[in-house]
Amino acid sequence: MYLYTLIASIGLLTMVQVNGASLNQSESVEKSILSASQQSQKTISSSADLTIEHQNEIKSLQESISQLSVYQKHLNALLASQESELASLDSQLNELGETKQSVVPLMYKMLEQLDTYIENDLPLHKATRTERVNKLKALMVRADIADAEKYRRIMEAYQIELDYVSKLSTYLGPITVNNIEKQAEILHLGHLSIIARSLDKQTYWVWNNTNKQWENRIENTQQLDHAYSVANQQVPPALLALPLSIAEVTQ
Repeated sequence: MYLYTLIASIGLLTMVQVNGASLNQSESVEKSILSASQQSQKTISSSADLTIEHQNEIKSLQESISQLSVYQKHLNALLASQESELASLDSQLNELGETKQSVVPLMYKMLEQLDTYIENDLPLHKATRTERVNKLKALMVRADIADAEKYRRIMEAYQIELDYVSKLSTYLGPITVNNIEKQAEILHLGHLSIIARSLDKQTYWVWNNTNKQWENRIENTQQLDHAYSVANQQVPPALLALPLSIAEVTQ
């Protein structure tokens, strides 16, 4: 009986040890499975994150490609516009070359006509006007001055001539009377009347454009003095009675 009990106890102990070993092994296997599962989850999560990252990169690249496509279309349109502009500029340059061939002779003709006009005109600012034309003639052969600037200055000279036609003004200048040059105060009302007064305000001359000479004036000197006062802005403007320097034109 004792022996049977001992054998049973040994068998029970052995069974307990075997079951304990199996339990430990099961726990170890479970831990391994859990660890592998966690590692797999990490791998899956990492792969998912990488997939999302790649998807974002692909989306970003697609947007960049779309923007580059739009920009390329813009550049193509810009290039086409520039090519059209270049063609237009080439055409304008050709036209400009043809225009310059006609403008330069025109400027010389304008200067010639201006010179002749001043020579035959009243003796009004004669030296200043002649000097202006001579400077323009010298300007025409200067390579450092553009043709457009030359043309502008010629037109400016013509504008000055137009101003002389409508002005009432005075200036100091020389006159020649009986082949003797005198300094005088010259008054002109446009191109209608030009009068000279001696610096001592005692003698008056009126230019006769028909005879091309200065003629002494002794009557109505008070009216002439009043005209000088008006021209010098010493008195208010008033109706003036001045002798004509040019012959009256009859219809």
